[in-house]
Amino acid sequence: MAISNLPVMWLFSTRNNCLLWATSWEFGTFNTFHRWIGRACAIEVFVHGMGVCIYQYQEVGKEFFLPLWKERDFYMGVVAALSIIVTCLLASSGIRRAAYELFLIVHQAFAVLILAALWYHLTVDGPDHVPYLWPCIAVWSFDRLGRVFRLLIWNKPTSHSSGEYNSDADLIQVKARIRRVVAPQPGSYFYVYGWRSLYFWESHPFTLSGWTTVNTEEESYTELVFLIGVHGGFTSRLRKQLLRQDESGIDSSSSVRKVHLAVEGPYGPHFDPWNSEMAVFVIGGAGITIATSFIQQLVDFVRLGKHVDQKIKCLKIIWAIKNIELYRFVYERYISTWEVVFASTYIEISLDVYLTSPSKADQQVELPMPESQTGHSATKKKIRAVVSPVCSMNFHASEEKVASEEVHNQSAFGPLKTNLIHGRPIIRDVIRSQVESFNSYPEQQIALIGCGPDTMAHDIRLSFAESSKETDVNIIFHLAPFGW
Repeated sequence: MAISNLPVMWLFSTRNNCLLWATSWEFGTFNTFHRWIGRACAIEVFVHGMGVCIYQYQEVGKEFFLPLWKERDFYMGVVAALSIIVTCLLASSGIRRAAYELFLIVHQAFAVLILAALWYHLTVDGPDHVPYLWPCIAVWSFDRLGRVFRLLIWNKPTSHSSGEYNSDADLIQVKARIRRVVAPQPGSYFYVYGWRSLYFWESHPFTLSGWTTVNTEEESYTELVFLIGVHGGFTSRLRKQLLRQDESGIDSSSSVRKVHLAVEGPYGPHFDPWNSEMAVFVIGGAGITIATSFIQQLVDFVRLGKHVDQKIKCLKIIWAIKNIELYRFVYERYISTWEVVFASTYIEISLDVYLTSPSKADQQVELPMPESQTGHSATKKKIRAVVSPVCSMNFHASEEKVASEEVHNQSAFGPLKTNLIHGRPIIRDVIRSQVESFNSYPEQQIALIGCGPDTMAHDIRLSFAESSKETDVNIIFHLAPFGW
């Protein structure tokens, strides 16, 4: 049974496979199946190994049982069984998060050891099961060839990427120049390689946050934009590289630095929220990239006049952050553009920013003001901690409720509203309030897009399930991966 499960386990671990394309499932879903199939295999090989040992010991006795351990097919079976069990134990979420790069190397080394040990074990003890090993090798080879193909088709050897580190937001913005092969799709993600580093084999997935297309007589390329939160490993090394003051700077007066990166992709299922009358984004932290990429597509539609073909009338973004500097960074790079583009359309966009850091609760926070309201883009307005009029908070800035203050950009057509709220959003209440506003229009549709940490993603999923049962409004749902 364990041997017959191996091809499926190998298939579900790859990011280039026919089942992903056929089902449009997230890679994280396949990865979950991969882990559970691996656990089932570990239990099966343990039962098989213990059963064989007990049977042999009882049949031939200790005198003949111990010499069996010197036979290659026997001890290789033990090596394969122990490798599968140890691999499952090392694949726990705690180990993966603490040392992902080391885990990946060890995981792949054990995979090779398992196949090699099974080959020597099965050629003698189970030749009928040897054919199960070949699909594993074929699946792995197809996946690696697919990765190489995607790298070659997207990346130019002579092109460079740029990176900028914002210390206040603790965020890196990477812009990767690639060939114009196909138009980037919102919500997709790419694997980023530091191909000139000592860890050139490492690849890490990042959601696309935006793109720019350049087409001139001199050159033609697409620039992919990624917003990367800094953690350990790859992102920490990238930050150190960007902080070095050397000749790699594109502009000595700028914080932008030249970096050598390659991208592999795109991956991720297709999702279209613009055929819905309302799109609701529930986002946590750096997951804002899922919203910026989708709205980038809508911005392109507006600029080309294609937005009139879409049903979307209202955009709602609920964004929970710990650091207000992250909002400022995203405002400067994205939201300020939305204000200009959507000002001349019928599309209404609103943003609720939940500041979850308690240390900021009693401080006044400066937010950028829309240029159309102040007349000066540099003007800011100070806002105190507020409590959302719609959602109840787990954390309150003070014992007394303060009326919610809003920064409005009241354009002639599509007003942009920004609410700053101190506290954590109650996901269930937030989503329910948006769905209930559409209860009187059952023929219309809401697109719900979520991206956040595990707890937040779980709440979003449950809220979607409850809202779908409690209302007649049609809700389409997409939960983007936040971590791996």
